[in-house]
Amino acid sequence: MRRRFGSAVMASLTTDKSRAEAIVVIDVSNFAFRAYHVTAGWAKKPAMTNDELYVNTARNMFKALRKRLNQYNNVLVMLALDAGRPKDIIQNFPEYKSGRVKLDVNPIPSVLDYLRENPAVSVWADNNEADSAIASLFKHNATAKLMAARHVYVVSRDKDLIQLLTRRNVKLISAQNDPDITPDYVYQKYGIKPSRMAMYLTVYGDSSDSIKPVVSRLRKKLVNPLINKATNIPHFIDLVRKSDKLSEREREGLIEAQALIVKRYQVLFKLRTNLDLSFKVHR
Repeated sequence: MRRRFGSAVMASLTTDKSRAEAIVVIDVSNFAFRAYHVTAGWAKKPAMTNDELYVNTARNMFKALRKRLNQYNNVLVMLALDAGRPKDIIQNFPEYKSGRVKLDVNPIPSVLDYLRENPAVSVWADNNEADSAIASLFKHNATAKLMAARHVYVVSRDKDLIQLLTRRNVKLISAQNDPDITPDYVYQKYGIKPSRMAMYLTVYGDSSDSIKPVVSRLRKKLVNPLINKATNIPHFIDLVRKSDKLSEREREGLIEAQALIVKRYQVLFKLRTNLDLSFKVHR
């Protein structure tokens, strides 16, 4: 049964897969840092060493999620955890996430403790980040049928997860007032289809992860149509080679960067979907 908190009706939570009408998958790291930065927007910096401030923000964000999903009687919450980083990323891309500002405190443990006070299931893949664990839920023997049969709401602003929007039952949502990330939103903001997000990030890089473009000053209005048309990296390079709209610098730069493009695509940006997952139930 749905629960009423004051005048608001919230979805009830369950860890029973057979009862779940919808699934919410929370990228815990993304969720915790957003709670921290929202709080930092109004709290004085010295006060940010107080866990309770940003945990309270996380609590309000989580309540907002439950209010949004109040059309469901029972919702299964899955907490996707970072559990290290793949060796091939460490070896091939040491710059990955190297430019991120280090905070005085790590908000993840306290926010995770709060989330685990609710009925939920933690999920992780050893030596992998949360986005790969989330993607693997759709292929894992224990969860694939469930993920295909329910509405799935992924709570994250991680651009890599846009690739999941090729599944019609998946929505990328925010725990705040940010717009949902839909295929239309993706096309308006990036000029590409969700299925091409890995290739887009491969070519242009991702400043939030300290990954630079493979070629500087690429004109997206000319390169994006090639990304949308390409079915794979070799096809993309072939389209680049044949393009008479790209400048010689752009065309030759992309062709010369083919090996890097392939490695980036395979190692950094294409979601890993066949990982061994671990689960822990919190009741």
